[in-house]
Amino acid sequence: MPRPQNDGYAHPEKYNYRFYELAYPVFPDALPEVPDPSAPVIQSGQNVPFAGIWEPVSVEQSRVFGTIPLGGKLFTNSGCFNYLIDDTAAPNLIAVDPVTSDVKVKPVQWRLLWEDTRYRDGVIPDESQYFQKLSEAPDTADSLTVAPVRTGDVCPVSGEWRTEER
Repeated sequence: MPRPQNDGYAHPEKYNYRFYELAYPVFPDALPEVPDPSAPVIQSGQNVPFAGIWEPVSVEQSRVFGTIPLGGKLFTNSGCFNYLIDDTAAPNLIAVDPVTSDVKVKPVQWRLLWEDTRYRDGVIPDESQYFQKLSEAPDTADSLTVAPVRTGDVCPVSGEWRTEER
């Protein structure tokens, strides 16, 4: 699947924020299609069998005359995908009533979209290729000559800052 051209997230400058800079992720030019999940579906409160990305879904099955099940189940997204860790309880969703603004706990079914097998053997893989290398610029403000910055001003260089008054 080709990467969107103007997605609003492909700009390294958006990873600079006042006092710190986040590593900018590097994505391949083409991403594989998301596979059709044929994985398990669990209920809120049940034990999560596999670590990975899970989708909260509503499960419906088409019925003949409203009573006799027919064909496969239909899955409808019910919220935001989550990374669930194996051997934990599948969470509920929090639903907010748009009219009354009441917050309610909503049990949901979770469908496994992607099982994370990267850490099964206990070895943490090198994932540094997903981040750009930092520039050769110095890392700290101590190694730079920078004009003083007053309270409320945007710092011109990321790093740790301190006041000179004691």
